[in-house]
Amino acid sequence: MRGLGFESSCCFFVDAVDASGGLVVAWSPEVDASVFFHSNFCIGVRINEMDFSYVVIYVYISCNIAIRATQLGQLQELCEGIHVPYIVIGDFNAILNESEKDGGTQWNAAHSLSLRNFVHNMGLLDPGFQGDQFTWTNKRMGAACIRERLDRALCSQTWLDRFPDTLVKHFTDQGSDHRALILSDKPYARNSRPMFRFDARWADNPEVRAMVEYVWQEEVQGTPMFCLWERLKKLRHLLYDWSRAGTTNSLRNIRTLQNEIERIKQVHPINWDEIRQLELELNRQWEAEEVYWQ
Repeated sequence: MRGLGFESSCCFFVDAVDASGGLVVAWSPEVDASVFFHSNFCIGVRINEMDFSYVVIYVYISCNIAIRATQLGQLQELCEGIHVPYIVIGDFNAILNESEKDGGTQWNAAHSLSLRNFVHNMGLLDPGFQGDQFTWTNKRMGAACIRERLDRALCSQTWLDRFPDTLVKHFTDQGSDHRALILSDKPYARNSRPMFRFDARWADNPEVRAMVEYVWQEEVQGTPMFCLWERLKKLRHLLYDWSRAGTTNSLRNIRTLQNEIERIKQVHPINWDEIRQLELELNRQWEAEEVYWQ
């Protein structure tokens, strides 16, 4: 985790058993967080803000019906002892009703009984989501394609009272059969103009070299430091506009590819071959974006 920018004191691991399971939670150093409970299927984190605290429980519930029932029973016991706002988020490996499944055999309500009982007994609420309804797919073609909402967040009423703008975003499932979940308690805001940053990928670009030569050939009146500053300022504006219009803007390309992948997934039957080709290009763009931030 240190390679991702997290200190060892700001992360917690639950080891995998053989080839299954395994959990990790990490947080920024400025966040006052502590793990108060963990097991082979969940990690409970208490977060303190001033004189207020709340709990986030991250789960990975088994797909085995009997094991799932046992785990959800233990999770209910844990939640019954929590007296602050809390939310449970992760992969529950079950759906709550037939509208959360598309394709495959008919939904069997008995398979979801333990999850439905857990939600009912604890009075948990679905805070809502943004994005595609289904969070998991078997990524098969045609009639063999199955999609379900296996991943979700469930929160207490006191959580929604404290965080009324809570929303779960169903993010991309690129590189996985599950979509990532992003939990937010505030509207997404973007700075009006992003900070300019020189992209290391531009260094050998002939168009960039031409812009540098053009700016340095222009006559500027003033002290040497003023002339340097004016040239750098003009070059910055040129590079900013050029990068937004050109093909080196990997973040823009990533969004375009993600949107195209999502569009194809809404057309049935889903063309998984085309999606895999787009995902290969998406991987290349993510690698380019990583170079940018190095």
